[in-house]
Amino acid sequence: MHLTPPTLGPRVVVALAALALPLAAQTPVAPFTKGPRWEHATDAQAPAIARDVTFLAAGNLVAAGLAHGQPRLSLLGAQSEPSGAELSEDGVSWAGAEGVLAVDAVAGSCIAAAGITETGGERMRVARYTPTAQQAWSPAWTVDLASLGNGGNRLATRADLALVAQSVDAPLRVRLTALDVAQGALRWEVELAGGTLRALELSSGDGRALVLAGTELWVVETTGGQVIFHRHDDAAARSAALSGDGNTVVVGTGAKLEVLVDARDGKGYLPTATITGGAADYPVAVDLSADGGFLALGWWDGLTGRTVRLETWDLAVTPTRINYLAQVGPPFGPQNFVSEARVTADGRRAAFGLWGLGFGEPEVVLFDRDQAQPVLAESLAGSVYAIDLSADGTRLAAARKQGHANVLGSLGAVELLDTGERALELTSTAIGGGATEVWLAAPSGVDAALLIGTQAVRPLPVPGVLGLSQLDLSKPWALVPAQPAGPDRFVVPLSIAPAAAGLELVLQGLALTTGPSGPSAVLLEDAARPPIL
Repeated sequence: MHLTPPTLGPRVVVALAALALPLAAQTPVAPFTKGPRWEHATDAQAPAIARDVTFLAAGNLVAAGLAHGQPRLSLLGAQSEPSGAELSEDGVSWAGAEGVLAVDAVAGSCIAAAGITETGGERMRVARYTPTAQQAWSPAWTVDLASLGNGGNRLATRADLALVAQSVDAPLRVRLTALDVAQGALRWEVELAGGTLRALELSSGDGRALVLAGTELWVVETTGGQVIFHRHDDAAARSAALSGDGNTVVVGTGAKLEVLVDARDGKGYLPTATITGGAADYPVAVDLSADGGFLALGWWDGLTGRTVRLETWDLAVTPTRINYLAQVGPPFGPQNFVSEARVTADGRRAAFGLWGLGFGEPEVVLFDRDQAQPVLAESLAGSVYAIDLSADGTRLAAARKQGHANVLGSLGAVELLDTGERALELTSTAIGGGATEVWLAAPSGVDAALLIGTQAVRPLPVPGVLGLSQLDLSKPWALVPAQPAGPDRFVVPLSIAPAAAGLELVLQGLALTTGPSGPSAVLLEDAARPPIL
């Protein structure tokens, strides 16, 4: 085994030395169990309903948009137990925000947007936030756009671009505004014909955006907003999605979902398949994998208003249904609805958020394409309005109301659910000057240790060690022994030096054994990348 740390710089020596300082063992938690992990609810002193949610910072943080009552942002830690610090913005007021306070992640930052009505008039406010360890979460920049007034709003982001869509009824049109993520500077702005705003999506790399507004579907390129594709339907479409590579579009009209593919031969998006539902079924929630080969599809029975169907489909050749779950509502009771569908980029997992029926049926469902039964199916204490799924498909965040959507109420909550599958877990947010525990799940009959360092450009082999290192071992790193904490469980209590704040670290487990031929080591596949706030 050859693991020899390089010479460390003074700042990193202080940071890692204190980061690796053992603490007294804390009360054990159950970080590897499946199900709900925490709930952060609003109260009567500061009423609000969670309407949007997103993971950021490699899935280590959750940002939620709380609307109605006292609109605000909430920043939470996506760990096994609630973060000690809930961070809210103070540099920008969201008072007067109407409808959804939308949030979307850009690497370690969060973009927020909402229509604002103030004494001086109406405007569309957009702001970028970067997490801090202070109680105030201040924006890096804020932009107030001219508001169209009476329409809905949507937000979509990628690494360099924040795209805001506003719709208005008279005349029917949609305004797209593209902002630079770094500074908030205006890149371009265009207006398109369209009615009720149903979808806004950005491809991850090829520079395309999709807008669905009433009977009009548009695909534009994102360097200047030029139209690439336009489709008109006789009736308003219910849903649409764009694949990460920009080559596949799905659009739900009537009781069917159409698949359109751009072969990049100059002919544009052409229909390749149709998925049909029942006579009264509407495809109301859809999402696609990065390559467009995996689809999440939520149907809503518009006749009864109480029955929904959740499906995943393989679109690679001929559409083939993979997963299926139906909730059939009784002739009485509240309305059910599929509020959102999310798919991991690799097309392995899909999640759905529901209003629910109020009788104990799940409001969140997570499917794996290789498993017949849901990975998660949890009943929550209210209707889900929005969800987000971590990149690896092991964490799900839900923004919901306290109580059913059909019942009058002004309170809400953000919930985190976990599949319990990761082999490495932090129990709380890593904050400079604070403390946390790192739990490892390792094979029976071994010792374990924790590697702490910085991210490698790509996973690399280490001489004498099995597995691949997620750490850049040419840069400063540290090795910390783990303490046994039960069968196949190890814990590393850590204090975090104030000097570590701002570092982006990688934590990876190491299993250590001694056999007839001597000691050996295996790098565990899972790694955590917590930002030190």
